[in-house]
Amino acid sequence: MNETTKTAIIVGIGALLLAGGIYFLPSKADFTTESKVGEVLFPELKDGNVAQGMEIVSFDEKLSTRKDFAVKNLNGRWVLPSHNNYPADKKQQLVDAASSLVDLTALSEIKNVSPEQYELYGVLDPSEGELPFGATGVGKLVTFKDGGSKTLAKLIIGKQPREQGSLEDNKDNNLRYVRIAGQTPIYIVKLATDKFSPKFEDWIETNLLRPNEGDNRLNEFDIRKVLFQDYIFRPEKKTPPTLKSVALLDFNGQGQAGEWFLEKMVEFIDGTPKEITLTDQEELNTGKLDELKSALNDLKIVNVIRKPQGLIYALRGEGGGLDNEALESLYARGFYLPPVKSGGAELKSRDGEVSVSLRNGVVFKLYFGALVEELSELAETEQENNDSKNAPPKSATGTDRYLMVQAGFNPNLIPKPLLEEVPPEAPAPAVQKQEPKEDSKSPETKPANEVQPPPAKQPANAKEPSKGQAPSKDGKQSSQLESPFRTAAFQPPAKDAPQSDDSPAASQPQTTAPTSADPKAAEPKETLPEAPETKPENANDPADANFERNQIIRRNDAQQQAYNARIQAGILRAKSLNERFAEWYYVIPDEVYKKIHLGKNDIIMPRQPKTNQPE
Repeated sequence: MNETTKTAIIVGIGALLLAGGIYFLPSKADFTTESKVGEVLFPELKDGNVAQGMEIVSFDEKLSTRKDFAVKNLNGRWVLPSHNNYPADKKQQLVDAASSLVDLTALSEIKNVSPEQYELYGVLDPSEGELPFGATGVGKLVTFKDGGSKTLAKLIIGKQPREQGSLEDNKDNNLRYVRIAGQTPIYIVKLATDKFSPKFEDWIETNLLRPNEGDNRLNEFDIRKVLFQDYIFRPEKKTPPTLKSVALLDFNGQGQAGEWFLEKMVEFIDGTPKEITLTDQEELNTGKLDELKSALNDLKIVNVIRKPQGLIYALRGEGGGLDNEALESLYARGFYLPPVKSGGAELKSRDGEVSVSLRNGVVFKLYFGALVEELSELAETEQENNDSKNAPPKSATGTDRYLMVQAGFNPNLIPKPLLEEVPPEAPAPAVQKQEPKEDSKSPETKPANEVQPPPAKQPANAKEPSKGQAPSKDGKQSSQLESPFRTAAFQPPAKDAPQSDDSPAASQPQTTAPTSADPKAAEPKETLPEAPETKPENANDPADANFERNQIIRRNDAQQQAYNARIQAGILRAKSLNERFAEWYYVIPDEVYKKIHLGKNDIIMPRQPKTNQPE
């Protein structure tokens, strides 16, 4: 056998072996795990409360970009790692999302599926490698973990089945194609996907001015005063702020409930102030003011950027002066610290500011900075802080704006207690001397039928019933009527009551928005239930004169303590809010800014003719 023949035989045997191997090699559709139809997909996930973290990876097909979102429990605090650990106010949403995967059962399976068909069902894994530009059929990868590193569930959520109604369970359109990450089979499950939102605003309290208070949202009757400072500041032109107008409006105070009242407005024309008053031909633009109210009630933010640590310390009053990093960070976003004549510096913003005072004494000061005209700066900042490639979502107008918020406390917004006038203390009764008896004989016993002398007349200084006060059956005065010493005169608070500090400081935002002295602006008096009074048995005893005085003192003390408690609660509330606000630059849509930042022409409008009402 020559070499050529040997070679031919070897090649032939090799070809046969290769053909046999190909014949017995299973197809890609056979690389599957055992079918889970009718079974629970994640048997280890038995309780949604066990989940301590969720990660969502999605793909924006319009921008051909991957988006990463995460929420987790960090040392007992729910945060969004994908957004620099911003507080996740809606932590219950994670529990609800994880609970939706508990007992999730596969209703049916797509037979003989191959990875090439993943795009058709929308279950391509968005975390696997670089997806090509214009990729379609990419699913949403959702991962739940416990407090450690254990994965409780990992699911790729795809499209809805095209044949609506083909299964009885699809009546509510909650059927979805899904695939367990790392496995081939595609199942149809019944799953509501609204809890798996990768949007930042869906996980935070959108009412920025009332974080961490659940349903206790800022409502229109919380607002007491709004101070508008309409100015522009362009330091690059090396000019001071150009002041346009300042306006102070009262709400639910001097006017009736639910009405606006213009306390004062000053317009600046070429730097000269001119006070503006409403004429007979003008009125407040209540439409604009009500829009302002709605915008404040639900101050939406679309993104956040963490401030440099030195700036955070300074705003909280925990550190020294501002370093260059802090100053550059402020300047880049349209916030400045120009010097003032009295010394130091005052925070100013590029496009004015608004102060909102609430009934509980908290004052929010909103500073409107520069426009976020390009995404590059924000994206780069987030990438440096968190290695995130996410760009902030754009608003409807395509323009966003930086916002800084500070919280302070104004004790003048808390109505002072109406204290009663305390009468002077009555003198102690005189001690009467006993006369010595003439003899030690016992007094004679009078006959039973002897007529008794009439009772002695009341002494001239005996206590008579007060006017309008009915004597009781035993002749004693009733103490249930209101004290005759109650007056409207205000007595100063106790020495330990906090006083207002009108001086601006870096550690405490200036919260001295003007307030009205009109008594109508005061809130209803907050009182404690009065203890029942016990009258001395002897109504003619001079000590009885001090009984009412002591009751007045006790009532005044209770009123003062309640007032002091409200002051202390307001101080603590403002401190807690300011600690949170100090950490972040907020990003809001520019249309929200336009609803909150109002000038003279937005507040005052020509009086509209009244339409005749049908009889």
